[in-house]
Amino acid sequence: CMAGIAALQLNRRSRSRSRNSRHHATTTTTTQPNPSSQERYDNNDHADADDAITRISDSLFRYSWDGISFRRRTWSGNWDHSRLQLADTDVVQSNYYKESSEHRCIQHGIALVFWSMLANKKDNNNNDETGNGNNSNTSNDISTNNIIRSQQSLIAKQFLNEYWNGKRWSTIGRSQGSGTTFRPSASSGTIARTDQTTTEDDDAPLYFRAVDQAVAIVACLHHIELLDNTMATSEGGHGEEEEERERFDTIIRMTCRDLLDEKDGFGYNNLSTSRTYLGLNRNRNFWHEGWVMLALTLARDYVWPMDAQEGHLRILWDGLMERYTTKPTTTTTTTTTADTIMGKGDVDDVDDVDSTIWHYRLSEKDVQSNVRYCGDNALAFAIRRNLQCRHQSTIEGEFGTNKVDDGNTDDNDDDDDAAFWKFIDMLRSGNEEGSGGGGDDGGNAYHLASVADLYPQVRLHPNTELAALLVWPP
Repeated sequence: CMAGIAALQLNRRSRSRSRNSRHHATTTTTTQPNPSSQERYDNNDHADADDAITRISDSLFRYSWDGISFRRRTWSGNWDHSRLQLADTDVVQSNYYKESSEHRCIQHGIALVFWSMLANKKDNNNNDETGNGNNSNTSNDISTNNIIRSQQSLIAKQFLNEYWNGKRWSTIGRSQGSGTTFRPSASSGTIARTDQTTTEDDDAPLYFRAVDQAVAIVACLHHIELLDNTMATSEGGHGEEEEERERFDTIIRMTCRDLLDEKDGFGYNNLSTSRTYLGLNRNRNFWHEGWVMLALTLARDYVWPMDAQEGHLRILWDGLMERYTTKPTTTTTTTTTADTIMGKGDVDDVDDVDSTIWHYRLSEKDVQSNVRYCGDNALAFAIRRNLQCRHQSTIEGEFGTNKVDDGNTDDNDDDDDAAFWKFIDMLRSGNEEGSGGGGDDGGNAYHLASVADLYPQVRLHPNTELAALLVWPP
């Protein structure tokens, strides 16, 4: 899904650039390449991307969707997984790659994001996104669009049915018993339940995770965007869409309040006492709290419509930076430096220690016992980008919409982004061909990123997360 999201965003931006280029070619007096030839080239390039994105959705729905939700991991039969079956397998963290029929809220949520974006794109294409006055959609295109629309509607419906209990979102699907303290989700994804009819009405207390609430907010926002686009571009009454929009709007507000509630919820109104789990005692980490930050940033108009940037969000972000970096912040009252958290070793042994994101709180695990994940740092990059958007004004220029800095952007964000790219380069440079970091062939020619600074293995998930979070959201 993350790969599909990245491809959709890149394809959208490519189409926008092509459209602006054609507009520029028609308004300049200098000699330009044959517009019709360039347009044919662009259309072929976009068609190839569209085909690739459709293959991703087809494959996911064929192999992972089971009629209720998405299986956590499914083997298509196209790859050799025999090494994972060995008792003494040499695959690092092999449980993360074994088949699992478990239903997970975050995976279903990200799938809803992908299908909502894909349906929106298909709708825009139906409305002749190229603006050339000719709708070239074939009957096959229309059939594909209808399939995507139908799948998206089913995924949205089942998202509520399986994971929303009227108050908050469960980690595991309700048809599989939700998440209880007797059967918490494991890395292997093994469903520890007695039978298929087990429900959340068992005596075992339920547990909930902040990250599930956060991803659900993001998914619901994308579904609302699709509903809004549908009502704006189609004729006739929209009673059902308006009713559904109101329901999702209410759920977003309820979930945001639950994340912030210090008494009965996750308590992110006060980061020092907030919790990533309710019902289980688990360590906090940046991946969980980063998604909370991103969700509240995207849903800021639902929570703090009059003071979304300079108040609560900036305080929360600075608090996270104090927990997971050694960089001084502007709104926190204490300063943690590299010297105070290094523990064993020398500060100079760790590159850019002040700016990169550590997975665990540095006051609990010093950098010698900690880890910096690719996904955590990509998530922080996306958060900074969306916080900066609040400090930009939108203007309509000759070649489309542009973002202009209003002068209030935090200058430190540029330094943080530079440190981020240096860190990603480090993860990729260790996997050059012949370095031994890319697999059995001794490397990879595409310089893909490894999982983390402590885990040199090249895997799919850090690279798809990285690709998506570089360009999404918004």
